[in-house]
Amino acid sequence: MLELQRVIPAAQFFAIDGEFTGLQAGQDINAFDTPSQYYSKLHSGAMDFLLVQFGLCAFSYDKENDKWVLV
Repeated sequence: MLELQRVIPAAQFFAIDGEFTGLQAGQDINAFDTPSQYYSKLHSGAMDFLLVQFGLCAFSYDKENDKWVLV
């Protein structure tokens, strides 16, 4: 908990990952879907499964070295 209290205020953006009990590709996904259409199709399929693991990465920009780093 103390680690999160240190990291969250220092971060400039977060990357989130979820692991579910299953995954459906959704209905009629194809290469010509817009990002919004693709997300909507996957979202509807993911709603049928439980979230069993949640990953969070916090990043901050290091101006001195001109790169993004994990906080």
